[in-house]
Amino acid sequence: MKIHWIMGPYGVRWNGVGSFSEKLCESLNSAVYVVERHYFRGQPRSFARYFDQFFLIPFRVFFLLRSDHAVILYQEDICFMLWLFMLKTEKLIVVLHHIPSLKNSVNFLEKLKLVFVRINLIALKKAKIVVCPSNSTSSDAKKFVTPEKLTTVPNAFNISSKNSGSIASGHARTDLGRIVGRDLDNYVVILNVGSEETRKNVLTLLRGLSGAIASKPILFLKIGKPVDVTNRREIVNFLSSAPYESCIIDYVEKETLSLAYRSADIFAAPSLYEGFGRTPIEAQAFGVPVCASKLEIFDETMGESYFSVLQPENPHAWTSALAQLLNDESLKRNLIALGYENVKRYDVSRVVGSFEKILSEI
Repeated sequence: MKIHWIMGPYGVRWNGVGSFSEKLCESLNSAVYVVERHYFRGQPRSFARYFDQFFLIPFRVFFLLRSDHAVILYQEDICFMLWLFMLKTEKLIVVLHHIPSLKNSVNFLEKLKLVFVRINLIALKKAKIVVCPSNSTSSDAKKFVTPEKLTTVPNAFNISSKNSGSIASGHARTDLGRIVGRDLDNYVVILNVGSEETRKNVLTLLRGLSGAIASKPILFLKIGKPVDVTNRREIVNFLSSAPYESCIIDYVEKETLSLAYRSADIFAAPSLYEGFGRTPIEAQAFGVPVCASKLEIFDETMGESYFSVLQPENPHAWTSALAQLLNDESLKRNLIALGYENVKRYDVSRVVGSFEKILSEI
């Protein structure tokens, strides 16, 4: 089967949303499936990006399509393309990572984008199959898609003993320290990986971290492009007077991200909404204890293997949770062990089998 996989911007293909599709593309049986990936050029909000997204890629794929080809859209933001592709094939699949909510957005541009995406979700009815990374997202999607079209396929991870946070963690801290300009052996490193959209709730975490007490000075390490520049300005302004040190890196290669995971003492995930939440699972794969918002989705994807914050919009709740986790070695060891077991559920060899079964039925 020939598959045209619309992947989004090449430069961020390994972010949370992009990784879902990239892992599956890499792992599909090449003797059965021929995958052609189509990427957008340009930076976010650039002319090249919008030209590729709305004109070049849709029409290029349209003219390459045959009726026996399949088309997979890597996320809900581009499901408007279904209206065009349905003219040539019925083998249409959309990966629906989450249903955008206006409740968790505060500025005009963010709201405008979410309104655009929600309107385009009308096109989901033209999809043959809608793949969701979690049962929680699948349940939310029933507002837009009939249940028989919905199926759940979780994020896939390459599970390897090389990921272990205990393996060469000292070397990792040394190498990462050169990048961030600090001797990380002198710090407790709190890591967060992701964007700064309002739903990510990063500022609340930072306020809570101000009251946390640890055995060493705290370094907050944030990796990920802001997406919402207004929120980034507020975060940078807050950190300029925070009682702990911080470092924000917009983008890193996979090797540097691995160093960050290996160097972290705690991974913090303060989100108010996620469709799956890839980065906490990545952290667990590297042997990092996870402190995250008490959300239905995290209960589904991590079970008892994370330390939950019951009131994630309350900074004091983060202060209490982080203080407890920072000063309880037994608790951290237990979470690390539970995390390793949890990640096994998402081994790529298991997940790709589920996805190939879906493809065989279209």
